[in-house]
Amino acid sequence: GGSQIGVTPDGKFLLVAIQGQPTVGATNQGALLTFSLDGGMPSDDPTDVLSGINWFTAFEMAEFNNQTFIYVESLNDASVAPYRLETNGTLTSVGPAVVGPSEGAAAALLRLYRVRNYLYGTNFGTSTISSWKINETDGSVSLLEKVAGGDDGNRTVKKNDDGTTCGLLDMIASDGILYVLEPPDYFSFYNEISSFVIEDD
Repeated sequence: GGSQIGVTPDGKFLLVAIQGQPTVGATNQGALLTFSLDGGMPSDDPTDVLSGINWFTAFEMAEFNNQTFIYVESLNDASVAPYRLETNGTLTSVGPAVVGPSEGAAAALLRLYRVRNYLYGTNFGTSTISSWKINETDGSVSLLEKVAGGDDGNRTVKKNDDGTTCGLLDMIASDGILYVLEPPDYFSFYNEISSFVIEDD
């Protein structure tokens, strides 16, 4: 099934992230498909297929120096991989994938959100937020903080009464505040929202 869809800022390409089914020992589950748009209609065949993504796939887009960059998230690898979108619709890697939260069973990077030249990722497995910095010259990324928000002093997000994490679902930013959507815990039917001030490096 699909997990995300988006149109590039110039309106020329449609990106579709495909979620695979988790299988023990399998890593080639998810994919990112790029389609050209002509009069709003997508091409019959994709201009590029980025495959081999470990299970769930999501992405963010950014434009720097008249270039479009795509940042692709892998849930099970808990990583962000940077690509440049070429004028013909193909994707070119501009750097290695960079892991955010701790690797292993707790690593589960669910969503990405960009604020200027920063990327924020919700870690479903740890109920934390990781952050990356984008190099505006070449589009590559580097890890800023494994835990930019979450289980860290005054920045703690909700946990279940039994100490297990609830997992973070999605986020959005406005006026320097990052709002994070949390799922209901085991004893509630209501979602909650946490907010974090976006500070400088």
